[in-house]
Amino acid sequence: MIPHFYGLDIHQQYVVAAAVDRGQHVCLQPTRIPMDQLADWAERVLCAADTVVIEAGTNAWQVADQL
Repeated sequence: MIPHFYGLDIHQQYVVAAAVDRGQHVCLQPTRIPMDQLADWAERVLCAADTVVIEAGTNAWQVADQL
């Protein structure tokens, strides 16, 4: 599997996710994911080789727990 690097911008009702590969080629344009769909999205999209960076905000730990 090719690792991807995800950045998550966390809001109250949704997360905006974007990703690049090792060569910094965009593999996921900024995408809005409703908070109630985040766990399902993560299960479908993320793999063990991926790196995820989340914004240190009010509900960062809630998002970290879902991932």
